[in-house]
Amino acid sequence: MYSPLAIANTIISMRPGFDAMWLNKAVYAVHGWSLAFGKSIVGELPQVWRYGPIYASLYNDLRHMRREPVTMAQPITGGLDCPIVPESDEYARDIISKVLAAYGSLSSLDMSSICHAEGTPWKDEARTHRFRVPHGHAIPEWRLRRYFSARRAENENQSTLEAQLAKAG
Repeated sequence: MYSPLAIANTIISMRPGFDAMWLNKAVYAVHGWSLAFGKSIVGELPQVWRYGPIYASLYNDLRHMRREPVTMAQPITGGLDCPIVPESDEYARDIISKVLAAYGSLSSLDMSSICHAEGTPWKDEARTHRFRVPHGHAIPEWRLRRYFSARRAENENQSTLEAQLAKAG
């Protein structure tokens, strides 16, 4: 499994220019869709933050970018290493590229709206805690798997991941 930063850096290598908020929401989509297709590729759970699902480590790694477009791979906070998903991991790269194809034309606000919709893992987990979620509280993996698997099942008649992802939003 990969860090959220490795997933984000892979997206940046494929198509630079998204801001930190978009990248965080895209990693969330990559995480969920990878679970729906059977194998998680993200090694950290998203947390329930006030404004949606956030990977705390990715937030910290990209916070210096603020709302600026991220145009090159970013190092881990306090380090020099710029993690990326290796070319040899075809499964992970396929999920990432398909998420990019499905969501790449959306704005950060559009991505945020998708993540905040009724029935999403973030909304359901926040509601479970009456929207008073303890700091650092993670969205359970089962919620992600259930939600994205249901989206996949809704589009079962479509034969490709890209077609299924295109309908995800």
